Amino acid sequence: MFNKRRLLTVGVCSVLSVIASAATAQTLRVGTNAITPFGGPPPGGGYCVDLMGEIAERTGMQFEFSFLPVPDFAPSLTGNTIDILCSGVGPTNELRAMGIAFTSAIFTNYDGLIVLATDATPYTTAADFRGQPVTALAGTVYAGIWTNAGVDNLMTTTGATGAADMYAMLRSGQVKAAIVAAPAFFYQQQALDIADGLRLVETYAPVVTNYPALAVRSTETALLGTLQAALEALKADGTLDVILERWAMPAPPF
Repeated sequence: MFNKRRLLTVGVCSVLSVIASAATAQTLRVGTNAITPFGGPPPGGGYCVDLMGEIAERTGMQFEFSFLPVPDFAPSLTGNTIDILCSGVGPTNELRAMGIAFTSAIFTNYDGLIVLATDATPYTTAADFRGQPVTALAGTVYAGIWTNAGVDNLMTTTGATGAADMYAMLRSGQVKAAIVAAPAFFYQQQALDIADGLRLVETYAPVVTNYPALAVRSTETALLGTLQAALEALKADGTLDVILERWAMPAPPF
């Protein structure tokens, strides 16, 4: 029987072989989230570490990782501190105007509202917390959701302990709620101890759904093409699905 997926995989891998043969042995610097499951420094690791490891195997490229807070993502890429960004950030007109180009999507991301497990209130929007202290990661769209809803008592966190810090503030009563990347919370709840005693509010309607992608400087057209071809191969043979499931990441629209 004709196997369309196998034919696609062979074709993409052939393209990768040609691209990889022309690649240099230079080690490329990959910036990623400092928080598991997106990136996460050792020993936690994360989705982007595994994804870039598979791309390295397919292309012969070499990568080293920098674990960055979100506000440092774009400046690190445009300032040549890193060469590739793999994170929870998706394409926007603002980032493209800064000279950043993107591959196709690597997962689906959206916001979730987190409160104490003992708080059974059926919250629906961020505006339900006007006048109350709340938290989000600095430099993210999630902090912007609070601001846009008129919630002005916002305490932000950053760095590798940012998620744990937010959850600790919730448990201590310092804040009443957090807005985070919902897929990240699901993983943290299942596999890490930092989310104990908290719940994702099911009645809350997500405000932002985006499709994170690998990002490079727009002048790096050859690198962008190599990464895109590698992603197509990973999608075609099912490897991307395996990595997504490992880190509880929703699949992007293929």
